[in-house]
Amino acid sequence: MESLRFAVIGAGKIGSAVALALDGRVGKVIATRRNLSKISHLKDKNILVTNDNELACRESDVVIFTLKPPQVIPEMRKLREHLANKLVISLAAAISLDMLKEAAPESYLVRAMSNVAILAKAAYTVYCPHPDVPDWVPQVASEVFGLFGWSRMVEEAYLDALTALSGSGPAYLYTVMEAMVYGGLMVGLPRELSTEAVAYSMIGASKMVLESGMHLAELRDMVVTPGGVTIEGIFQLEENRLRTALMKAIVESTEKAISIAERARREANRAER
Repeated sequence: MESLRFAVIGAGKIGSAVALALDGRVGKVIATRRNLSKISHLKDKNILVTNDNELACRESDVVIFTLKPPQVIPEMRKLREHLANKLVISLAAAISLDMLKEAAPESYLVRAMSNVAILAKAAYTVYCPHPDVPDWVPQVASEVFGLFGWSRMVEEAYLDALTALSGSGPAYLYTVMEAMVYGGLMVGLPRELSTEAVAYSMIGASKMVLESGMHLAELRDMVVTPGGVTIEGIFQLEENRLRTALMKAIVESTEKAISIAERARREANRAER
């Protein structure tokens, strides 16, 4: 990948993180945004910035779209001739491969979902190549997403749910973590110490899940003792229906992703007519 040229179209928070993750690991990175003052910090790296999407696509081998979902299809249609025979990756929620194919039929298409942890190179990225891409496309996509953190190729049918689970997941976890930090403050811990304790506990718990192969309930029960501190906390969580709230968040977020896809499809069809 060291010789490949990348364009990141729509360098907002995620797009800027993508550009920074690529910087120094690929041949060239061009980031685009209408308001260049908002990505001026990228100039401090070896990243070229422009508000000309056409120029960025012409000068690139791989194009990554990080625009908001309603903007992706119209922009790809405008850039279609400059996307031909190139690897094109969409990180937009809910925009399906068939919609991408309609907008850029000559491109090698990959639909993906990552999350804000790209900033720490610790994102979990799931992706699905279009069925008609050549064999090299999944390999290159895997290498690209490896620069963001961890990745896994999945069936497209799972992507809306994974958008809700892992794409939005950091926001849910930050909410849980913030609540735990506030709990620490309530019992007298300094904010910095409480935050550090919660963050490292989250890291340690996650490593146990990934490395032990044990069921989550087994791992939780390793911490729970009869009449102890942890079971009192678990009782409060169950009584206040934390699990139900989180499960509902995933379900409702998935439904939202599906509704965004349906709306984007209607708008794309209307624009085509």
